[in-house]
Amino acid sequence: MKKLLFVFVCCFHLFPAKAQYTDIPEPELGSIKEIEKPTCDDALFIQKAKAAIKNYLEAQKISSIIAQRKNLLRQLKINHFEQIDAETIDYQKDYFAANALMMIKINKQIDETDILVCKQKSKDKNPIYLIAYPFLDNFKVDVINLIEHDNDYERVSFIYP
Repeated sequence: MKKLLFVFVCCFHLFPAKAQYTDIPEPELGSIKEIEKPTCDDALFIQKAKAAIKNYLEAQKISSIIAQRKNLLRQLKINHFEQIDAETIDYQKDYFAANALMMIKINKQIDETDILVCKQKSKDKNPIYLIAYPFLDNFKVDVINLIEHDNDYERVSFIYP
């Protein structure tokens, strides 16, 4: 017991708990400005969504004429989005959007009040969702339901602004 206590005391003196680098300045409180949440009808927001979707769809190798036409029509319909409350997403109807929202809240530990959910104004069976959440000094926006049966919610995304 005495040997163990001696080793502990020696180690305590060799490696003090107090930090030795005290000259590193602490960031001032309030130095990071609050970033403003985008809106679903913002022109730059829609433009960036269209560009991200177009770039992704053009990078895919699609040989079917029907699939190409379907992708083109999807691009043309991306004009109008409405903001919806995250609680109103029905996981039975919109499984991928609800799953993406849950993954963002759990994995990224982001409060629901900081998340913006935009739903495409469309009569499509699977409307496109844009889920925006704080990321560094901007917002990261994930495009959901662009590809049918795709569970990777970060596959198509962009940074706003």
